[in-house]
This record gives sequence, C-alpha cells and structure tokens, in this order.
Amino acid sequence: MWIKRLPLFILLFSLWPVGLLAAPEPSSEFDTPPQAMTGTEGEPRVTLQLFWSRNCPHCRSALSFIETLREREPRLDIQTFDLPQDRANLQRYVEQASALGEEATAVPAFFVCGRMLTGFDSAEGIGLLIVALPATRLIARLTRPGRNPA
Repeated sequence: MWIKRLPLFILLFSLWPVGLLAAPEPSSEFDTPPQAMTGTEGEPRVTLQLFWSRNCPHCRSALSFIETLREREPRLDIQTFDLPQDRANLQRYVEQASALGEEATAVPAFFVCGRMLTGFDSAEGIGLLIVALPATRLIARLTRPGRNPA
C-alpha cells in the first residue's frame, strides 16, 4: 500500500524547498488573503480561494475536492466565489490575478499562498499542488528561526 503513495510523498518533499524559496512577499491587498495567517487561537492558517462557474464541469469537480479539504484540512480557511452569481466576484478575480501578474481567463482558479493555479484535473494532479502549497507555507512558518513550535 505504501508503494502506491510513494510518488505522492516524493512530489510533496520535492516541492517543499520550492515553496519556501519562491513564495512571493505580499505586494497588494489582493496578495494578502491567500497567505499564511494566524487564527483566533494563534494557530497557523492558510486562506484558499476558489473562483468558479456553475456551467464548468471542471469547477464542479474542484468544488467536490474543496469540500473534502474542508473536512480534512482544518487549518485551511476556504472561500469560494461563484463568478456568474455576483459581478463583484468577477471583479475580485480579475484584480487578484492582476496583482500576481496573471490574467483572469480560466476557471476554476485557485489562489493560495501568493500563487494562482487554474484548471482542475483530479485530487492527485492539481489537487496535490493545492494541498502542498499551504503545507510548505505552514512548515516554513512553524520552523522559522526564533519560533518555539511547542
């Protein structure tokens, strides 16, 4: 059984240094929400935002994946934005993408840890990256010099 999961662990550990070194510093109000933050009781939390459309089959798969994350990952603050439902959601999507130097051209779009990821294939594909980015950010925050993890 563990042999089947070995590629997953290899990918997670290979992404860990990349997430630590390449994570951009917040440069605008739209960078700030998807970054690591502290919850009400001082525990580290990460905001994950999903922009989606009801007419998109990949978005429906992404929403299902996000619902499993809500149950499995209590340190994630998950926010979803239905683009056709509210014009303000579309404006937010465009502005957040622009703040990261990206274009808001596809859904589903995920914003997490200062990154924008678009599309969704499976929990083992894009889903793995979505989970890995907050994990590396939280590990970096917990292992920062001068921080007592206890």
